[in-house]
Amino acid sequence: MTDVEEFLNSITTALDANDIDVVEAAQRTAQYVQSNMGCDIVSFWLLQGPPGARSARRMACVDVDHPNAHLVPMELGQAECADYFELIANGGLFVSADAQHDPHLAAMREAYLVPEGIKATLCVTIAVNGESISVINCAERRSTRVWTAGEVAKMQRLAAQISLRRARRRSREVASANLSEADKLKLAQSA
Repeated sequence: MTDVEEFLNSITTALDANDIDVVEAAQRTAQYVQSNMGCDIVSFWLLQGPPGARSARRMACVDVDHPNAHLVPMELGQAECADYFELIANGGLFVSADAQHDPHLAAMREAYLVPEGIKATLCVTIAVNGESISVINCAERRSTRVWTAGEVAKMQRLAAQISLRRARRRSREVASANLSEADKLKLAQSA
């Protein structure tokens, strides 16, 4: 079992036992990614809304310069992120060594990149049944960064494992809800 599998198993076990919620799971995972990737900021973004009207809400964040960043709500809308949303939703991956000069990120430059000081970014999506539901973003604030093929592959593997676990959890939730409805029907019929 790999280190990432052990970590994700511990998160899954804690979620299943209701010891933590998905926000805490995302925060712990952001801490894990930051310690393994060594980037300045790792954030989890929940994607909401249909294509063309999406928004992204930050649900977890580890920022080496701002330890309480995870407490500050942040949301980016379609206007700021249209090109980015299209790329990330369709490809599952977005890599930029020089984010402030990347034409795909031009719309979010003033709303997010400049105020947050983001110089480089590596983003992967978490998807369930082909639908992108969230994004993990590794970002650099101090300088641009050419992300290595190994770093990109590591983040893609992590996202794939989280996606699989999320899909399994969603299937269990649906099955549990259906079982509960069936049990309710049996009880009503026997009364």
